[in-house]
Amino acid sequence: LYLKGRYFWNQRTQEGLTKAKAFFERAIVLDPSYALAHSGLADCYTLLMDYRAARAGEVLPKAKAHALKAMELDDALAEAHASLGAVSQHEYDWGTAERELKRAIELRPGYATAHQWLAEILLAKRRFPEAVAEAERARQLDPTAPVVNYVLAATLLMSRDYGRAIEQATKKLELD
Repeated sequence: LYLKGRYFWNQRTQEGLTKAKAFFERAIVLDPSYALAHSGLADCYTLLMDYRAARAGEVLPKAKAHALKAMELDDALAEAHASLGAVSQHEYDWGTAERELKRAIELRPGYATAHQWLAEILLAKRRFPEAVAEAERARQLDPTAPVVNYVLAATLLMSRDYGRAIEQATKKLELD
């Protein structure tokens, strides 16, 4: 159920997020102590805001509750820290967001989503060289993920590296 949830979550569509949410909820019903499922559900709620499928006031408290539950169940779980980092970003708590995402990367250096989300925070803080490095790392770890390629292209654009931004945007379009 968890893997199916992540499959649909990675589609980054309202329909995919709705399906993912249902799979994570079913996993939690079967095993309320399954930290990964709580993290997945937190990520669904977070992205539902991003994809305009839900209002922050409706889903952000739920996202935070599931991220904290995942951390309570397994504080060494990278996904839980990344989930809390994403929630903190949506609360505009940049310090907590950056700290939690760095902790996620420390726990699991190969977790592309944590690198991608950290790149987004560094970009918002206008720390362009660091943002580009994190976005590049995310792409190295998950080169076929459209969202990762998009974030790299956007980071390069905001960094005013227009040539590389165009090149990366073209690669992203080819993936789609």
